[in-house]
Amino acid sequence: MSEDTIHPADELFAVREEIAILEARQSELRATIKGLDVSARSGKHFAAVVVETTRETIDKKLLIADIGEERAKKYMNATTYDVVRINKIGDFK
Repeated sequence: MSEDTIHPADELFAVREEIAILEARQSELRATIKGLDVSARSGKHFAAVVVETTRETIDKKLLIADIGEERAKKYMNATTYDVVRINKIGDFK
């Protein structure tokens, strides 16, 4: 890798910083749209529709406390995945 080429770890850190900025802007825009009257939610190219949804979750700790860990295992799934952490050089955790 040449000296003028950014290392993938450095680029990934920069990309994640950009994503954080974009996610903050997305939150601002969502709040603005939600505050608009329905008739004012259309732009030149896109229209925003606000839909309320409900997500049901299970409290794993409560389930285990109520029916026991062995019985609760029947209802649980495990997923294995890779995580790429970016640490500042000299600041490894």
